[in-house]
Amino acid sequence: MKTHKILNEDLTVFEFDLTKNFDFVKLATEAKNYCDKNSIKLASGGLNPKTIDYGLHLKTSKFDNLILAIEDKTSLIIQSLFPNADIKVIPKVEESWIIIYNKLNYAVTHTHHMWSYSAVCYLEAENASSIMFNKTEIIPAVGKLLIFPGFLTHSVRPVSFKNGARIAFVCNLYPTSERVIR
Repeated sequence: MKTHKILNEDLTVFEFDLTKNFDFVKLATEAKNYCDKNSIKLASGGLNPKTIDYGLHLKTSKFDNLILAIEDKTSLIIQSLFPNADIKVIPKVEESWIIIYNKLNYAVTHTHHMWSYSAVCYLEAENASSIMFNKTEIIPAVGKLLIFPGFLTHSVRPVSFKNGARIAFVCNLYPTSERVIR
């Protein structure tokens, strides 16, 4: 796990490499097929939230193992932040979607403010533009998983490459809990 400190180290973006865990060529193909089948497209220019299907995890099982990995990694983060807590926090994906960025697509500065954690995993990212967390720039790579507090401001710079696409699986996680008996 790698960390990126944001805003004088008060906030952290956690980075994991999942390239050894998944076939990202297959996942990128599944993502494209899902978006084509369900007519999910980006508006020209910036991201249009009305074209996003936030219930991906409810409609297909193609990404279930990726979702489990994201939930497990988020759980590890929470446990490391609160090692002596009497309640075990169990993060669950409550929203998930695919975003395909083509040339000149971008996402304006935004948050996922009502969610405890948000995550993005890059399925295809050759020569892709960076994600910005305030002034911290993180370059996408296939298999890179970023987990961050949902209220953390971020954006995606306009994509400048000519061929290919930047494809990401994105989700929001909400905590459930269970009492820990010591």
